Amino acid sequence: MPVTQIGRYRIVRPIGSGGMGQVYLGFDEELQRPVAVKGLLGSEASGERRARLRREALSVAALSHPAIAHLYEVISHGGRDWLVMEYVEGRSLANVLADGPLPPSEVARIGAEVADALSFAHAHGIIHRDVKAENVMITPTGHVKVLDFGLAKWTRPRGSDDRSLTSEGLVVGTAKAMSPEQAVGKALDPRSDIFSLGSLLYELASGKPAFHGGTQMETMHLVASCQVTPLRRHDPHLPSDLTRVIERCLAKSPGDRFANATEVADSLRAVAHVTPHTAAVVSPRSLVSLALRLPPRWRLAVPMALAAAALCAVAVGRGWLAPRKPLTIAVLPVSVGGSDGSAGLASAAVADAIAARLARLKGVLVVAGREVRAVAVPNKGTVEIARELGVDELIETSFVQSSPGAPARITLSRVDGASGKVTWTQELETGTDDLLLLQDRITTSLEAGYRGFSTASGRAARETNQQALGLYLEVLSRFDGGRPSKGFVEEVALLERAAAAAPHDVSVLTELAYVHRLRSSDGRDAKELALAEEALARAAALAPHDPAVLKGQVDLALAGRDSDRALDIAQAATRAYPGDSRLWMTLGKALASKRRFAEAERAIERAQALRPSWEAFWYLADMRVRRGDYAGTRRAVAELLARSPDNFYGLSKLAEAEMYDGHHKEAERLYRDLLARRGGRVDKIHLGNCLYYQTRYAEAEALYREAAEADPTDFLAIANLGDAQVIQGKGDLARANWDEALQLAEAGFASGDRDRSLLETRARCLAELGRGPEAVLAAQDAVTEYPDNPATLFTVAQVAAYNGDASSCIAWTRKALEANAPTIWFQQPEFGGMWKRPAFKALFPAP
Repeated sequence: MPVTQIGRYRIVRPIGSGGMGQVYLGFDEELQRPVAVKGLLGSEASGERRARLRREALSVAALSHPAIAHLYEVISHGGRDWLVMEYVEGRSLANVLADGPLPPSEVARIGAEVADALSFAHAHGIIHRDVKAENVMITPTGHVKVLDFGLAKWTRPRGSDDRSLTSEGLVVGTAKAMSPEQAVGKALDPRSDIFSLGSLLYELASGKPAFHGGTQMETMHLVASCQVTPLRRHDPHLPSDLTRVIERCLAKSPGDRFANATEVADSLRAVAHVTPHTAAVVSPRSLVSLALRLPPRWRLAVPMALAAAALCAVAVGRGWLAPRKPLTIAVLPVSVGGSDGSAGLASAAVADAIAARLARLKGVLVVAGREVRAVAVPNKGTVEIARELGVDELIETSFVQSSPGAPARITLSRVDGASGKVTWTQELETGTDDLLLLQDRITTSLEAGYRGFSTASGRAARETNQQALGLYLEVLSRFDGGRPSKGFVEEVALLERAAAAAPHDVSVLTELAYVHRLRSSDGRDAKELALAEEALARAAALAPHDPAVLKGQVDLALAGRDSDRALDIAQAATRAYPGDSRLWMTLGKALASKRRFAEAERAIERAQALRPSWEAFWYLADMRVRRGDYAGTRRAVAELLARSPDNFYGLSKLAEAEMYDGHHKEAERLYRDLLARRGGRVDKIHLGNCLYYQTRYAEAEALYREAAEADPTDFLAIANLGDAQVIQGKGDLARANWDEALQLAEAGFASGDRDRSLLETRARCLAELGRGPEAVLAAQDAVTEYPDNPATLFTVAQVAAYNGDASSCIAWTRKALEANAPTIWFQQPEFGGMWKRPAFKALFPAP
């Protein structure tokens, strides 16, 4: 029968197994925390293996170090022994290595932390003897936890029970992680672990094991003879300082290795300090050292090289070598005139042809479609639009058709963004029945307006036909007119037909991927996300370097919560197109997903330098509000509104910042204005929150109900509805709504959705329904994904308050307040008992 309870520990699920037995995720019912419970399988519980398990307990119990998983308790249950240990969130290095080798700076940083752990163990008389990627975890904050001391060897007496489990000459351990002396059964000292650490570092730097034979015996032979391929053969660009540390760790003779693990840690930290994430840079000191070894006639070259290096450093620092700023052009919506005021798909074909042709010009960045429509409203001048979009010029197009089917008179104009003056114009008259011919006419006309611009590499030419183009333009015109079908069902069908008719049309495939991503609700629907990935993979096979494809790949990776892949693609994209401001903004989003906020802001600043648009300020504001920097959010929105007054998206982000900062009256005013302009469901939920915290519960309940009725799958609206009801004494209704919201959130969680709102709602509903232990685990899931978000930290404190865990509630409240969570959040009924505690009350400044 499956194990369900061991002592006071409830078993949640198996999380690993190995030669020593099974490891479970457990929950400590008394201390309300997750734990790892390790025990021998029934068939493996021999006397020797039980002694090894006890030996692991003794080893870990002697070690209290932040990079070593802690032991809580050893218990006997059901005739078996169990170790209850710290549950370590994160990924093993073996799992990390599945994505390929690590950057040199990360190899050095991680290696230094492992060396620290080994140094501490060695100082307490313990040799690990199984240092390998599978036994090292990387926590969500990027730090190391060394696991599995089951093969540890004591190097000093520990009393009458301290008898060795291995005789001299008996080999234990993992073949690839052994030292030469371990492989042949010789006596070991701490330098054996240093060799094993060298093997681990080699694998992290190269992506390949240092020793790998066809069988375990062949691998042990390679280890014993120290036959290892030089690291530089795997990657000639690895920093020499790093390779020297690894090679010294891998010396065959223990006497040629580092004397102790502390020396290894110090050497690796020195490497990490000077090694960037890319290849190492030659220092002036190394050039001087080189000069002393050169013949006299060559020595003059070194001062020249130093001068060139210094000039290069100054140039980089002052931006002289920054990518050349492209010519930025906005394609305005086509102005349609005529007897019936409509031109069907023809006007959409004109706008599409202009954007597609300009996008293929070298040194040109085109802004079109959704971003332009957000600001190019009626009665707004071209200079104002250009300033808001941050573009140098605009393409203005008029389309006049006297009657359907009649020839159209089309006028194209280049307009200077700074002055509003027309710098070039051309008029043509053409039929509109043949959309491909119409687009050819537009493209030919633009050639005259942009003479001297060559075609850029990497941007795919359109390969389409009349049927596919018509279907594709129908989708664009629906979005342009704000009339897509419910759930975008019809648009998907149209695009799939277009892709079948023209399988090499990259624009159709990227649009299809975009619509599927919209349908996935940013990753909540795994099936839609998979369809988006499939469409984009087809586009990438046709045009792997097209900027639209690269941006789509980053957005999809972020929707699927694969932040590592998103960052890799975004970094490669900005290297390939350093003048593309949209790719720099995409890089900013990818860096923010990794919580590398300072670098993310620098990426957004680069985008601003290339094209100072309202959109870049919006990204900056969004990044700041998500980490609780409300003052910074206001500054970014102020810049946005100065460039684009009354911008809908900017006002929405400002309202969000005011709400999260506890300024609920101001947020209410903003959300009422936004609701009057667009009537969005999310705005209703946020306005309901503002009213709730002003104790206007009935009004809040009505808004939550409207939002829930608009979308019966909106777990947040339903959960909030329950909150507003319970505080008005409607307990039965509230519990029914919490239960419904929980079922929706659990379904999303089971499908892989890790949206912040979903994780917080799931934890909160479990707590409100009295399922405390499950709520703690759910809160742990949320804070693991979003460790810096003030709302998430508040949710963890809230769960602790529901469970009556005062110490945890105080600790998490402190963290939430440090992340700028508003104090009014902690005035809710669940915190009532906490306010009687001086330690909790002391967290809040006196009014």
